[in-house]
Amino acid sequence: TAFHYMLMGLVSVTTVGSFESVGAILVVAMIIVPAATAYLLSENLARMIGLAVLLGALSSVLGYEIASHLDCSIAGAMASVAGLLFSLALLFSPRQGIVARALSRRGLRRQVAEEDVLLWAARQREIVSLEGFTMHELRETHPDEIDRLARALARLIRRGLLAARGEGYELTANGREQGVALLRRHRLYESFLGDKLGYDTDHLHDPADRVEHYISPDDTTEIERVTEYPERDPQGRPIPPSRPEKEKDREEEKESS
Repeated sequence: TAFHYMLMGLVSVTTVGSFESVGAILVVAMIIVPAATAYLLSENLARMIGLAVLLGALSSVLGYEIASHLDCSIAGAMASVAGLLFSLALLFSPRQGIVARALSRRGLRRQVAEEDVLLWAARQREIVSLEGFTMHELRETHPDEIDRLARALARLIRRGLLAARGEGYELTANGREQGVALLRRHRLYESFLGDKLGYDTDHLHDPADRVEHYISPDDTTEIERVTEYPERDPQGRPIPPSRPEKEKDREEEKESS
């Protein structure tokens, strides 16, 4: 586009003119580093350009002041400040920073562990028709993950999704709702894999177990539509409805009246 070529032309003219006046180190530093720093801080082009200009100016002013006080190379000081700003953005950028990504991965691991417990409890409630479960039962089915799931249990209790009952645990109303929603997503995705992608029934659980944590409500609705609103998964297990049957009946009564 014209805007793209205009930017490239300005960069070329600035680069050629600056090599003689300020030197190669400062030219390379000021062309690359402020723009790279701005890219870490924003995904909007207009905001990115503004940030790059601001960061370049800030690097120049701070670098000049540092060079004046330390009696060192002005170009080197400016490049060093630009590099420092880039390092800070690389570490602490809200979306692309190393710290933010580490915290995001940590939060995701916690979410997956908590949802694994809720889903397992919802399955147990469906299979054995019991409201509660014990740590021993959880350990029997997840012997290699018990430490991770035990920490998840404590967090679920703090969030009000689980309640301690004597030596065991019981899903609260909100916990049951989330557990059933996870079970619904899991079985709908199994239906999608089996009915639309032709997976064998013994190859459905593992991929669904990995993907269920990332399926949004909109994705769930679309999967349900694509699979033509199945009531059972390919293994014959019932798929929970999207909302309680009582609520459906109540709304149908309102519509009929």
